[in-house]
Amino acid sequence: MTDHGKILAVDDDETNRMVVRVLLERRGYQVLEASSGNEALERFDEHSFNLILMDLAMPGMDGLETTRCIRRHDK
Repeated sequence: MTDHGKILAVDDDETNRMVVRVLLERRGYQVLEASSGNEALERFDEHSFNLILMDLAMPGMDGLETTRCIRRHDK
């Protein structure tokens, strides 16, 4: 499988994350998942991503706030 890049899929719905992961992995992308804003921030601190797919409506820290935090910590 060709590695086209690393993508972070953030969604509180497990089925949505699975669909995104399967579709993108079939096309050669490495996909990591996060089920919350806090988990997304942990993954962001641990890895470099070419793209982050962010659910906006999540309980706790929503996608907009998570994105703001990521932009403040941009590597």
